[in-house]
Amino acid sequence: MEDTLEKILAKVEKIDSRFDKVDQRLEQMDSKFDKVDQRLEQVNKDISHIKSQQKENTAILRALEHANEVNKAELDKLNINVAKLSGKTERVQSRAETALN
Repeated sequence: MEDTLEKILAKVEKIDSRFDKVDQRLEQMDSKFDKVDQRLEQVNKDISHIKSQQKENTAILRALEHANEVNKAELDKLNINVAKLSGKTERVQSRAETALN
C-alpha cells in the first residue's frame, strides 16, 4: 500500500511539475501579449499623427492648387493684354507707315 501511495505521490508531483511549466509558459505568453499591446498602442499613436499630418498636407495642397489657379488666371489675363497691345502696336505701326508713304 505504501508503494502505491508513493507511485500516486510521484504522479501527482509529475502533474504538478507539468502545471508549473504550463504556468510559466502562460506567464511568458502574457508578457509577450503585453509587449504586443504596447507596440499596437504606439502604432495607433503613429497612425493618429500620420492622419493629422495628412490632413495638414491636404489643406496645404488645396491652398497651393488654388494659388496656382489664381496665378494661371492672372497669366492668361496678362497674355490677353499683351496680345491686345501687340495688335494695337501693329495697327499704329501700319497707320504710321501708311501715313509716311
